[in-house]
Amino acid sequence: MTEPVPTKIDLEAYYALPRQVKRWDLPQSKPTKRPDEMKVLALNASPRVGGNTDVLIDEALRGAKDAGAASIEKIILQKIKLNFCIGCCKCQEPGWEDFCAQKDDLNDVFQKMADSDAIIIGFPLYIGRESAQLCTLFDRCYCLTQGWPPKNLKLPPGKRGMVIGTWGVPSVDAFYPVIQHVVSLIRIYGIESVEALSACNFVGLLHGLDEKKKAIILRFPKELEKAYQAGKSLVTG
Repeated sequence: MTEPVPTKIDLEAYYALPRQVKRWDLPQSKPTKRPDEMKVLALNASPRVGGNTDVLIDEALRGAKDAGAASIEKIILQKIKLNFCIGCCKCQEPGWEDFCAQKDDLNDVFQKMADSDAIIIGFPLYIGRESAQLCTLFDRCYCLTQGWPPKNLKLPPGKRGMVIGTWGVPSVDAFYPVIQHVVSLIRIYGIESVEALSACNFVGLLHGLDEKKKAIILRFPKELEKAYQAGKSLVTG
């Protein structure tokens, strides 16, 4: 059996590709609490631990912590038991006070969302839309409200939000509608997005990683700084 000919990887050309992070211009409001009173929760909807989405989330959390946040926490959705919504609509029955009727890990996540003051949602785009992990989370968020238009919200008001989206194509504006969709969607549940980031060009021979399988964004400290500053702004306004 003939062995396949190894493909030559032009690392120099790969590393020369520009990677860019854009910090979106969103309406800002002042937090209702001091940073040292705020709990920040990050939900990572990327299955790739240590990838570009994960690194950008970590930088935003570091910024929030350095700005004085009382606590920070990151949950990787890929690592928890996260069932699909089954459309039972138990959560919409009159008098239902719990979160979802399913007994998986997501009810604990919902409780942490309720207890937090700021929520970061990070995700990669696959085939022009948010990852399956984030889609599943949003389907299950139906239990956070009752009826339509939404009423009886189960998340206390005043929560601040940040959205982080990453993709392979070379334009930070290519999938603006997806970012805007997520910003609008979490607003339904009372989360006001005051920061949004898009990061692009995580594609190529090593699929957004370097030869050591580390996130390529780590080689662009000026771009990472944008996530750090956005994290600070999340808790300071």
